[in-house]
Amino acid sequence: MLEANPGSGRGIVRSTDRNTLAVDLISRILNEAPVSITYVGRDLIYKECNQEGARSMGLTRERVIGRHLHQVVPERPELWRTVEKVIGTGRSVHSLPVQVTWPFRPTDGPLHYLMSCIADKDAAGHVLGAVVVRLDVTDLVRTGERLERQTELLERLKERKDRFISIASHELKNPITTIKGYAQLLEKYLGKDKDPKLHQFAQNISLQVDKISLLINDLLDVSKIEQGKLELRKHTFDITKLIRRIATEMQKNSPRHHIRFGVRKRHEVYADEDRIGQVLINLISNAIKYSPKGGDIIVGLDDEDRALTVSVKDMGIGINKSDIPRLFSRFFRSTRSAESRISGSGLGLFICKQIIRKHGGLIWVKTKPHKGSTFYFSLPKETG
Repeated sequence: MLEANPGSGRGIVRSTDRNTLAVDLISRILNEAPVSITYVGRDLIYKECNQEGARSMGLTRERVIGRHLHQVVPERPELWRTVEKVIGTGRSVHSLPVQVTWPFRPTDGPLHYLMSCIADKDAAGHVLGAVVVRLDVTDLVRTGERLERQTELLERLKERKDRFISIASHELKNPITTIKGYAQLLEKYLGKDKDPKLHQFAQNISLQVDKISLLINDLLDVSKIEQGKLELRKHTFDITKLIRRIATEMQKNSPRHHIRFGVRKRHEVYADEDRIGQVLINLISNAIKYSPKGGDIIVGLDDEDRALTVSVKDMGIGINKSDIPRLFSRFFRSTRSAESRISGSGLGLFICKQIIRKHGGLIWVKTKPHKGSTFYFSLPKETG
């Protein structure tokens, strides 16, 4: 060929050199690849094997090439069958999960591979052999199994925790109710005139019992939510009337704040009145707590096309932007609440979110540090 094309001989030589270099480079890459690559002929004799392929079977390349498949991997019919089927049918298989225990690595236990077996055909479509690629995914599989066991353990611990919270909360309810009753009797019996100091003590007992009762109810609600047992008792009611009643009651216990609600028009909504009242109480209570210097708390109600939106705005310490994504998470306490030593269980907003979501609504917040926050929730306009 060189004599027939004297003018282009150098180009051919250079092209041949480049092809040789490319073949050598590909050969080195395949040989040193961290993946098992072997070639089995139609006669099931190994024609080629890279270093990882030999290493993974506990052999050298010299002890693999030229030997029969059944000799190299004895008692491994799961591998034989796949290779024999591909060579017999000409249909390749890809990413087949294979589990193997090698005789030379008995203490390792079963090893896991993803195996691809690609049929090698000539121009006429006749099968010449098969390229077998095995990717060792043992570490991934075992890590997955460990994570699965840990997840199962966490689920069992969570179930026990939920069961404990539920039982403990129920068991605490009765004695707390009794203490509350005695505290109220003491308040009446002592009276402000008889012994003001003891009367104040009784009031303090009653107040602390109320806080414990609120925490118990929150824990019971969380338990119901996590078990999917939070039920709604929906009926049609005037939400304007509900907001006004709650705002009036809470104003009595917070003389330093001015709770404003200027809506007079009747707005009916189909929802669980007690649960919506619970959300309102929680949001207004938070507005009071996070406004330690007092000031206005503005409750709003907007009638939109498909939903009613309630808002509670305060002029307090606000919330850091970084806290907002986790604000409605269970047991989350905002940075500013910790800094300002504001008490709370971190359950209220989590419960509010679940109640509103259960109604098919949304809950969100807009806030600026040192300038206050506005919490919103929307309820779809449904009919009973």
